[in-house]
Amino acid sequence: MNLAEIGRHIDRGIPDDFVTVYLTCCAHGFSLSYPVDQTLDGLNKKWAKVLAKYRGEFSDEFCQGVAEIWMELLAQCDLNAPDYEAQLIKAAGITLDSEEKKDSPKKKTTKMDVPIPNPAPKDPLTTPEISPAYRERQLAEAVRLPELDRLNSAHQKAFASKNPQEFLVVHLTYAKHGQPKNVPKSTVPQHIREGWESIIASEFNTIANDDFLEQLTNDWFYLVNQKGIPLSTEDQAELLIVFLAKTKQPQPKSTEKKPSLFKKLFG
Repeated sequence: MNLAEIGRHIDRGIPDDFVTVYLTCCAHGFSLSYPVDQTLDGLNKKWAKVLAKYRGEFSDEFCQGVAEIWMELLAQCDLNAPDYEAQLIKAAGITLDSEEKKDSPKKKTTKMDVPIPNPAPKDPLTTPEISPAYRERQLAEAVRLPELDRLNSAHQKAFASKNPQEFLVVHLTYAKHGQPKNVPKSTVPQHIREGWESIIASEFNTIANDDFLEQLTNDWFYLVNQKGIPLSTEDQAELLIVFLAKTKQPQPKSTEKKPSLFKKLFG
C-alpha cells in the first residue's frame, strides 16, 4: 500500500473506495488524520482540509460523500476510548494479512523441536551472491557522470524533458561533485510533493505538472524508505547509486538500438 493511492482515489472521486484506501493506509501504520465532529457539516469541513493536503481540486459531492461514510463509521465507535482509531478500521471491515493466517493450521511444538536461528538478511545491493541486484549496482557505479561544467545544462534538459527519472538522476548528480542540491527532508508523500514543488519553483521559476510531481514523489518516497532522509552530501550520493541501480534496465532486443537513460542525459 502506497500513500500515493490516496491522491489517486481523490482523483477517481468514489467516496467508498477512497475511505477504504485511506483506512487501509491507517491500518498499515501510516500517520494520518482521523477527523471527528458531532455534525455532518463540521465533519465535511474537516475532511475538506484533509483532502486539500493531497489534491488542490476535488468536488463538493465527493467531500460530502466521504464525510457521510465517515460519520456512519464514527457512530459505530466509542470516541472516548483510546483505541477509537482501531475501532474505525474494524468498523470499515479493513483487515491485514493476519486474517489470512487464522485459517492456516498451527504446528504443534514438541520437545524435539529445536528453533533454527534465521541468518541475518543480506543487502541485495552490496552482496555479490545476490547477483542480479549486485550487477545492477556495479553498472550504476560504472556510469560516467558529466563534469560539473556540463551539469547545469543537463539539469535544464532533464527538467524540460518532463521525465521525472532523468530529472532526479541529474539533481542527485550534483552531490557526486560535492555540491548537493536541495531535496525534500521528509518521508510523508504530501510533504515530499510540496518540497519538490518549492525546489522546482526556485530552480526553474515554474510549476511542474501533476504527473511529473506524482512520479517524482513516488520515486523519492521509495528512496527515503530504503535509505532514510539524506542528511549529508554522502547520503545524497548514495541515493543516486541506489536510484541508478533501480532504474538501470537491460536494453530490449531490437535491431534498432534505443538510447539508454544515461546516454540521453550525458551522451
